[in-house]
Amino acid sequence: MGKKLLGIRVVDGNNQTISLGRSLLRYCVYGIPIALQVDFLPEDGSYFWILYPIGALLIGGTFSILYLYVFNRRTRQSLHDLVVGTYVVYAGAQQEEVREVWKPHLVIVALLFIIGFISPGFIFIVFSSGEFEQMLATRAALMREPGVNNVGIMNSSTSYYAEPTDQGNTAQKSVDLALYIDSNRVDDMEYARELAEKVLAHYPDAMDKDVISVDLYYGYDIGIWSSWDVGSYEFNPSGL
Repeated sequence: MGKKLLGIRVVDGNNQTISLGRSLLRYCVYGIPIALQVDFLPEDGSYFWILYPIGALLIGGTFSILYLYVFNRRTRQSLHDLVVGTYVVYAGAQQEEVREVWKPHLVIVALLFIIGFISPGFIFIVFSSGEFEQMLATRAALMREPGVNNVGIMNSSTSYYAEPTDQGNTAQKSVDLALYIDSNRVDDMEYARELAEKVLAHYPDAMDKDVISVDLYYGYDIGIWSSWDVGSYEFNPSGL
C-alpha cells in the first residue's frame, strides 16, 4: 500500500513483478536485522557461540542496509534488493539496462558483516573482567529470582553542588538496577531491599558505592502503547 501511494514498485532485472516467495525472502533479509532484539549479556557462557551469527545479522545486516540506502546511488539497491536481485522503480518507468553495483560497496558490506560476527567476542572480553564480571554475575542471579522477567544493571556517577557552597562539587557513585517484574509489587520496599541485598552477594565492589538504586517496573509495552507502574528506591550498601 505504501509503495502504491508513492507510485513505486519492486521488480526484477526484467522489469517484471516479483513472486510472493521472492517478496517474502526480500522482506526477511530486510526485517530480521531491524527487528532482531538481542541481549549481548548472556546469563552464562554456555550458549555464547550463538551470539556470533546473531551479531553478524544484527550489526552487519543493520549497518549494511543503512549504508547501501545512503551510498549506493548507482542502482539504488539496499541489502535486501541485492540478495534477491530486485529493484525499486517508479511504477510507470520503462525497462532500462541493468547497472552493476560499485564493487567497493560489496567489500564494505562484507567488512560490516565480519565486524558484526566478531563483535560478541570483543564484548565478552570487556564484560568478563573485574567489575563487569561481578555485574554479569549479579544480573544472572537476579534473573533467577521468581517473578523477575528482565534485569538491567549499570554503574553511574552523579555530580552536584553541595550546601554550603564552599564545600564544592560532590559526586555520588551508585549501582542502578532496573527490574521488570510479573506482579505489581512496585510499592513493596522490603521486596526492593531484598533485591538490593542480593546485589552485595555477587557484587562485592558495590560496598564502595554510595547508593544501590532499585527501580521496579510492572506493566506492558506493545510498541504502539505502553503502561508502566514504577517504584524507585535507594539503599546505602553499608546499611543492608
